[in-house]
Amino acid sequence: MKKFAAISFALFIYTIMLISPCYVFAQDTEDYFSFTASKEDVLMNDEIRITVTANELGMNESIAGFRLNVEYDSSKLTLKRVDTSSQIESGTFRYHIAGDTMTGIYVCDGTAAPQLTGECMTLIFRVNDDAIFGETSVSAQIDQVVDWTAKQLPSVSSLTSVFRITPEFTKEAVLTKLVPSQGTLEPEFDPYIQEYSLQVGPEVEQILFELEAADGGTARVNRKNLGKQGSTTQFIITVTSSDKKNKSQYTVNVTRGEKIKEESNSKSSTSGRGKTSGLAKQTTEEGIDDETLHTDTIFYGDRNLYIVGNQLPSYFVYIIVGGLGVCMIGIVIIVLVVRKKKK
Repeated sequence: MKKFAAISFALFIYTIMLISPCYVFAQDTEDYFSFTASKEDVLMNDEIRITVTANELGMNESIAGFRLNVEYDSSKLTLKRVDTSSQIESGTFRYHIAGDTMTGIYVCDGTAAPQLTGECMTLIFRVNDDAIFGETSVSAQIDQVVDWTAKQLPSVSSLTSVFRITPEFTKEAVLTKLVPSQGTLEPEFDPYIQEYSLQVGPEVEQILFELEAADGGTARVNRKNLGKQGSTTQFIITVTSSDKKNKSQYTVNVTRGEKIKEESNSKSSTSGRGKTSGLAKQTTEEGIDDETLHTDTIFYGDRNLYIVGNQLPSYFVYIIVGGLGVCMIGIVIIVLVVRKKKK
């Protein structure tokens, strides 16, 4: 009977959390939980730990369940696992990863709601060995906190932590020469400066480097091809000491230029020239000499009438002829009427 009650309670809590929208309470919220990150500067393959701590004010409430949402860049970080303390019994916290998002739900076992105190959960990430150097972030939020009676508590706890992925460096493994096949490094090369930028033209598709390592060490580059025009490609140069015990990494961010498109006005001028030549061709076919081509403009209301050479538009000729015809008919009628009156 107790097992049936526990299962029923867990299903009830899960249902509430899944169908409830994520929102912030209008009333004052309490931070029942807080987050802390292990470190900010990390190297490739380093571990990042984000610890979830239940605060003391939560001791006044019996927290029976909550939802945890975590967002991160999966191209740079991998969530390896979630460790829970003994307060959270096995099987009461489950999570699912989809792309760059992890969603987890905690529901107590249904027989009692433990008092969560101190560190209760740790998210363990690993920096990918092909991660691009620079900043990345992890955002975590706990909401939908409910008590033993399934009442939702006014609590939303969140954290956004920024990490900087930096190249590995040891004095035993350094470059003494770094010369690109195109462009100029910014800043100027120095064995103890690890990050550089480089600008090249849109026609450049590959970059090669002339490398030398100190004390008989070796150096290799991770690529030679550039991305598409207008993009930035990161080159990673790994230096290994002669005894193979130490490594350093240098980065060169190469920005490939983009071809400038022709101005639209050059197209319109070309189009204009096409129209002019078409007009000249048309008048030539009608028997008018191109060299004596003359254009007059007549303003008629808000419209313009263009008269080319000695030609009038056909409709304009019809209007004049019609008007003259009406005048002639009017004059004839007047003359006939006058003669009739005299008789």
